[in-house]
Amino acid sequence: MIILLTLILPALSILTTPSYAAPHNTAPPQTQDLIQRDNAYNLKCGNAPSVVAGTFLSPSLLPATALTTPEKTGSSEAWMDYLWCTPNTTTYTFFSIGIMTPAPPASQKYDVNGALSSATTTVSTYLQSNIDGPIAGGNWTVSPPGTNIEIFVQNSKGKMTYGILNSAMSGLAEMASAFIHHQTTIVFQINDGKWGEVGIGYVGFDLIGIQDGCVYDVVAGRAFRCSDVRDGWVIE
Repeated sequence: MIILLTLILPALSILTTPSYAAPHNTAPPQTQDLIQRDNAYNLKCGNAPSVVAGTFLSPSLLPATALTTPEKTGSSEAWMDYLWCTPNTTTYTFFSIGIMTPAPPASQKYDVNGALSSATTTVSTYLQSNIDGPIAGGNWTVSPPGTNIEIFVQNSKGKMTYGILNSAMSGLAEMASAFIHHQTTIVFQINDGKWGEVGIGYVGFDLIGIQDGCVYDVVAGRAFRCSDVRDGWVIE
């Protein structure tokens, strides 16, 4: 999902828009609208505004003129600001754009675009020599060398397969090449036409370190971090 643009979305934009998110390190309330998980609202693809997300996206239905910004979904959920569909699949990904805080030094490279491109290659290579099937262990994590970025995906319903993962990584890589600054973080929810929501995840700092510097939203002065996704506090 790759159109090369020089536009960079303001990473701080989501920090100025109030939205609901579960408090950091507290049990998640049961408030997420299940309809949003399966797109019963018939939301359209941000990269193909004439196509309902979850239906097969033919490349011929992509706009002839490159988008200058993804279409907003209108969702109140903190991780559903935007919606991107992967061409030639029924996979679609909700995502929100966050920040790295504190900002990394100029000398430190954090390459989101390179990490997503590498992740896509990793999954594609796996599928070339393995039969598609459920994600082993339920979670999938990769930290591509030289990027200082960790990509984490959690299987939400036991329906996440390597094929869907490949579609999602491909779509996110395409989206990032068009709109994302290399030091931006992303929190996302993966959906597929047949299953609805199948996974959640983030693209952010390598969280092996002491501090989780990947922030996807700030509400009333409270930061909501990528580690919340890993710990299950964001989407149950």
